[in-house]
Parts: sequence; C-alpha cells; structure tokens
Amino acid sequence: MRIFGDQERLLESALDVSSKRFKQISNNITNVNTPNYVAEEMNFEEELNKRLKNTSTLDLVITHSMHVSRKPVFSVGSKNMMPKTIMRTDYNNVDIEKEIAALIENNIYYSGVAQSLNNKFKLIQTIVQGGRQ
Repeated sequence: MRIFGDQERLLESALDVSSKRFKQISNNITNVNTPNYVAEEMNFEEELNKRLKNTSTLDLVITHSMHVSRKPVFSVGSKNMMPKTIMRTDYNNVDIEKEIAALIENNIYYSGVAQSLNNKFKLIQTIVQGGRQ
C-alpha cells in the first residue's frame, strides 16, 4: 500500500539512485591510484527517470517468506565510462577534486530527500495521534 502515492515512489527512487551514485563515486575515489582505471559516471536525472518508468504498479505477492526479497530485481544504474582526456601517465582518468565535489553534492541531495521523506512520516504520525504531541 502506498501512503503518499507518487510522492512516496519518487522519494524512494531518488534515495535508491542517490545510493547507487554514492557507490559509483566511492568506487572512482577508491581507484584513484589504479593504473588504467577509467572512471565511471552516472547521469542522476536519466537514471531516476529510467527507474520511475520501470516501476510497476502491481502489488507484490509473497507465496513463501523465503522466496521474495523486498529489494528491486532490476538495476538502478548502468556503468558509463567517462569520455574525457586521460590526465596522467598511468592512463587513470579519475579527477579526485571532481569526485569529492560530486560526493558532497550527492550527500546534500540524499540528506534533503531523506528529510522530505521523514517529514512525510511525521505528518502521518501527527494525523494518527490526532494532532496531539
């Protein structure tokens, strides 16, 4: 059951894609000194749109508690190699300053979306409690 309708789905998808972006950025930072490593890049808006289009409105039916997981069965993002000039002699193209800036931007975005979702749940809690604190 969806409490917030499309808003819930949008916020949930945004958190999932932001988490995927965090993993991609972290992977680039981890491999900053790996020779021949080509940095991965993900277009957040494109991945979010793909995720929203792929979301089914069918209800989840579980026939046995060990058969189905609540995790999505499709991939949130794809690995796109950065088509930019190699800056180093070891053919690694990770720009650590760019990756750190992207990581900070992604963290701010994730925090904002999580706060929005938290506010929605607080609203439901207030309604259930009848407006009393």
